[in-house]
Amino acid sequence: MVKEEDAEFHERDPKDYDWAETRFISFSVPEEQLFGNVYVLARPNVGAVISDITIQKGFSRFPYEMDFHDPHMHLPCPPSFRKFTMRNGLSVEAVRPPYELHYEYKHNGGNCSFEFDFTAVGEPFDCHDPKQNPLLGDATFSGLGDQWLNGHYDVLGHVKGELVLRGKRYKIDSYDGADHSWGPRKEEGIRAMGWTAAAFGPDYGLHTVFHLDLRNGEVHYDKLRFGYVVDGGETYGLVSAELKATRIDMIAVSNYIRAVDVRGKVHEMRGTAIAGHPQYTINPCQAVFQTLFRYEVNGRVGYGESADCFGLDYLAERMSALGRYRAGGPAPAAKT
Repeated sequence: MVKEEDAEFHERDPKDYDWAETRFISFSVPEEQLFGNVYVLARPNVGAVISDITIQKGFSRFPYEMDFHDPHMHLPCPPSFRKFTMRNGLSVEAVRPPYELHYEYKHNGGNCSFEFDFTAVGEPFDCHDPKQNPLLGDATFSGLGDQWLNGHYDVLGHVKGELVLRGKRYKIDSYDGADHSWGPRKEEGIRAMGWTAAAFGPDYGLHTVFHLDLRNGEVHYDKLRFGYVVDGGETYGLVSAELKATRIDMIAVSNYIRAVDVRGKVHEMRGTAIAGHPQYTINPCQAVFQTLFRYEVNGRVGYGESADCFGLDYLAERMSALGRYRAGGPAPAAKT
């Protein structure tokens, strides 16, 4: 169960330099094919923070085509994770955690600013609560790494505010996802996972986290780690799900989701990409391929972000010239 005090830094061994606390939130302006991410990874025992803000309009294949990046890798860690302002111009306040959040940002170079409020719809989903997660206890989940074996919750909500990007003003009024994690987390790029959300308003939405597998150059959503739906304002855990996607240069451009919740209710939807890009600044050990999808279910239109996160060494093992699993083959023979 997610508690109000989970908004703050958690108790920990002060000598555990792998301890991390993260905040992630997405927002979108679908009619403009525009979406953004705000990510904070704090290491309070080290005294440093990674913070990245990325915004994209439409599609880009390369980082130099992106509309806005502001990554900072060595910000001083704030004393509180519930309310803080950092040197990159980002301010975050958990007003009524985990249900209400407030974000403000002013780029130090003057190219971007935003202010918005996040209000949860349904209950936040604690992936370690057996009352919420029917898949809890599956030993195969350890393949996703330590960040998924410690504290973590996800929540869908209403994001409302304003964005000013390179002189143009946009109204933000979207339903998007947020999460918060805490626990030991090594900077190792050896795993892959997919984070996908779809929201249709205050009464209906879906969220999944999958293992990813990369075989013969093709990405597969292999095993559901956890997921939930918000239906009629109530949150229900998923017992199973499948997700398939077609891609261009690793960026998903269409997808299909079929999920079954604890009630046995089936949720099925197809998504069409309206924006997408590669992101290499959320964390130095990862490459993330992000898409904003448009969904339609029973005449209702919804939107949601999909983020496929790959460790750089995971990609190298499977995609590079010297990768041991390239095209499903054995490791290359050593040259003499």
